[in-house]
Amino acid sequence: MIKRTLFVFDFDHTLIDNNVDTWIMSVHPTLTVQKDMHSLRKRYPCWTDLMDHTAGLIHDKGVSKAELISHVRQAKLYEQAHKAITAVGKARHADAIIVSDANTLFIEHILTECGVRQVFKDIFSNPAHFDSTDRLHIQHYHSHSCPHCSANLCKGQVLTDYLNSRPAYSKVVYVGDGKGDYCPALRLSDNDVLVCRKGYTLAGMIQDNEQSCKAKTMVIDFVESLGDTIISMCL
Repeated sequence: MIKRTLFVFDFDHTLIDNNVDTWIMSVHPTLTVQKDMHSLRKRYPCWTDLMDHTAGLIHDKGVSKAELISHVRQAKLYEQAHKAITAVGKARHADAIIVSDANTLFIEHILTECGVRQVFKDIFSNPAHFDSTDRLHIQHYHSHSCPHCSANLCKGQVLTDYLNSRPAYSKVVYVGDGKGDYCPALRLSDNDVLVCRKGYTLAGMIQDNEQSCKAKTMVIDFVESLGDTIISMCL
């Protein structure tokens, strides 16, 4: 039986050179979420709860569902990210999933807009939906007790559960940038590869705790070379 490689991608600052949550804060000129961020973070210590609150503010400003989706779709993949995804999609013995602390609706729309949604077998992120008034709601992905992760999502648990249910993978290539990617990094084996974005939180955490991650670690500039790096792993 031919073993396969699983490519696991974060989304914000990994496949887009931006944070789609903060991106939508610019959808209306009088929205003051970024200005009021300090006080709002005290009220909503969990980022997902803050984003659900932000979605309510956007709705109150009269922004329509179509306008919000159109704004989201402008947060496109950068060239090297598109190149990376295309390479995995063409590889004979590789699959790809996304594990992200953004939300399912935003990710689906951006990937579809960029013509690469079909490459990903699964997307694991916070559920999002519009209600009958076209107000967007963003919910926690699950509850957990992991000390490393935010209250709404443990990426490490998602990765472990996925691999346990699909034993065909001989290697995992995990690509990420942030604090939330540290937990899954700790669960990688010495046969796996961790690709960190240079200058971002994950790379610093791995450097400060060199013995914590068993996987081969690569620290690269995603915008300059992510696609070329992933292509080399698909050959």
